[in-house]
Amino acid sequence: MSTVITDEQAKTWIAANVTRLMKDRGLTQVDLAAITGEQQMRIWRLANGLHLPSSAVIKRVAEALETTVDDLMSEPS
Repeated sequence: MSTVITDEQAKTWIAANVTRLMKDRGLTQVDLAAITGEQQMRIWRLANGLHLPSSAVIKRVAEALETTVDDLMSEPS
């Protein structure tokens, strides 16, 4: 059975996971923007829970952070 989460939960969870993984990998928002081809402001908004990205952006961010989309969208531990 899958769990349905709200857009606000998704933004919060993605932000927490992206921030943690960037720290773990020694990446800045500028680094992540360069790797993914996204604008730095969009990465800032993502990392601060202000933007719910498209599935294509989530996939690029997950690949850049060497994780899965499911991991990015899961409740932070």
